[in-house]
Amino acid sequence: MKVTLWRQETEIRVPVRSAGQLHKERSRLFLSVEHDGVTGYGEVAPQPEELNGDAGILDVIDEVRVFVVPQLQQILEREGDLPSWTRIARFAGSRAASNPAVALLEMALLDRELHALRTTIDSLWPVQFDTPLQATFSLIEDTAINFDTAVSRVRAKLSGSQLSPGRCDSSNDSRAGACSTTTAAPVTTPR
Repeated sequence: MKVTLWRQETEIRVPVRSAGQLHKERSRLFLSVEHDGVTGYGEVAPQPEELNGDAGILDVIDEVRVFVVPQLQQILEREGDLPSWTRIARFAGSRAASNPAVALLEMALLDRELHALRTTIDSLWPVQFDTPLQATFSLIEDTAINFDTAVSRVRAKLSGSQLSPGRCDSSNDSRAGACSTTTAAPVTTPR
């Protein structure tokens, strides 16, 4: 078994102000697990610093090195093969960094199993309906924002099919907020 952990810095297209910090980039952690000639990959993007009980990226890196990979190695030595990805959630401990670190390994082992079986994730979870597309915006920014106006703009863009999945065009209007796309229910206006 060969396990590789690496980090990549990614610039955020529209910086976000949150908790007194301006976030301009995000670190992503990747984990590859190779065994018997088959490799799987996992990815998580923890926040830069520990905040409000959530782990920072250095905590997640330590959790992977100190707890998660040694547990994986013990199972391999004891059972002679890697565990199924379905067992990995049980690795989680009470530490804040445990869940993202375990999720990283779980994704890598799921990806590896799919490659070993020469199948896709659709075979495990078949598509049953179209995923709705929602455009959201951040209310956390330095400029004032009119919520009703912003919601109207987002609805107009969605109804005009100007947006494609994974892309949001704010038309260079800073009052529109930082757009992103997610899979959830349609935008609603609070009463």
